[in-house]
Amino acid sequence: MRKLLAFLVLVFVGGAHPAFADQYVVDASHSEIAFSIPHLMVFKVRGSFTKFSGVLEFDEETEMIRSAKGKVAVASIFTRERRRDKHLRSPDFFDSPRFPEITFTSTEVKGNSEDIVMYGNLTIKGVTKQIKLRGHYLGTNKGPQGLKRIGFEARGTINRKDFGLQWDKVLEANGGVVVDDYLQILLDIQAVRE
Repeated sequence: MRKLLAFLVLVFVGGAHPAFADQYVVDASHSEIAFSIPHLMVFKVRGSFTKFSGVLEFDEETEMIRSAKGKVAVASIFTRERRRDKHLRSPDFFDSPRFPEITFTSTEVKGNSEDIVMYGNLTIKGVTKQIKLRGHYLGTNKGPQGLKRIGFEARGTINRKDFGLQWDKVLEANGGVVVDDYLQILLDIQAVRE
């Protein structure tokens, strides 16, 4: 029954090779969904989301992800600065009261375990765009409770303005901007087999 369910998920979510794919649930307490964006044209501001969930379909034979789906609670954004976090939740940026979640659903996965290329639909602030993530498989182990765990990391770059995050401010000194248009997505994921 589990194999049949995995097959159906792969067909409708966008995987390509259903054989031997098992479902893994992201362990948020041992994972990180973060971002990095240039600030004042020189420095980088880093932040993360503290509340998120996700499911992976993983092929043990090839050590490849076959599909991925996840969501992030926008209100959980954390950049170590309370006023900045409040601004990021506002309509200038994510508008978390109106758009409480960011979602991602993979559409295609290519490559091998050492060089995984994943395409998928990212929805931020009600806008859905296809993005590309690139990463690799970190390995498998068992936790203290004896449950099998897998690890992956991935990176990607998006233009925030493509998703309606339009706020900007020009610097008087040199005509630059406070916040860059492009931000890097940083994913470090540990998942547990169901």
